[in-house]
Amino acid sequence: MKNSYLRFAVFSLSLFLFWLIAGCASKGLRHRAIYDFSRMDKSTIEVYKTVDVFLQEGIRKRLPVRFHSGSKIDSVRIDPAGRRLEVHLSKAFMALPFREDGVAWIYSELRERLGKRYRDYRLTLYSREWPIEQLVPNYYRSDPAAYDRSRMPKGDVRGEPLVRNVSKSLVPSAGLYNRNVALWHSHGWYYEPSLDRWEWQRARVFQTIEDLLPASFTLPYLWCRCWRMPGPMSSCPGSGISR
Repeated sequence: MKNSYLRFAVFSLSLFLFWLIAGCASKGLRHRAIYDFSRMDKSTIEVYKTVDVFLQEGIRKRLPVRFHSGSKIDSVRIDPAGRRLEVHLSKAFMALPFREDGVAWIYSELRERLGKRYRDYRLTLYSREWPIEQLVPNYYRSDPAAYDRSRMPKGDVRGEPLVRNVSKSLVPSAGLYNRNVALWHSHGWYYEPSLDRWEWQRARVFQTIEDLLPASFTLPYLWCRCWRMPGPMSSCPGSGISR
């Protein structure tokens, strides 16, 4: 009987140690099979491994900057003649809220890890073909000269109205003329990642959805009183009302 208990205890302890070691190994930094090194030269493989370890540490919150769990390397381009090193990362890497200090730290840390061989190379990190330094919003750029002009809001531009009363000879030059007025009654759709679906922001109460119930009385009231306003009007998507 004692031998049976002893064998059971040894078996249980061995199983627990196996589970513990396997769990630690799965959490350790290792190069997963998502990269095919068979057609790469030695230099490219070394860059892949260095960047991959850097990404994994950021994913596991071991760095000052945290990376999205789907961050990985798409490709690496080494140009010895032009002294350039380009690392193209996945779309998920863009989920990072980029700021100037964070971008500077990423470049500095990765350059240090790549070693002396690439110290005088021009290192550029891309995500969806965008250099990561260009992913910093204009609002968070310290130098106005570095603003991306293509992202600047347009000035006070009054275009053609959506609807115009051609029977009236008087054309207003100010006020709401040539302005777009948007109306919505409540909240709306949002994406719930844990359920992988779009749903209403407010929960159902006695088979009534707060996001839909106000539309039944607010929109008719507002549209009745705003119908004679000169500005083009539209409501939120899904309401089925526009002007």
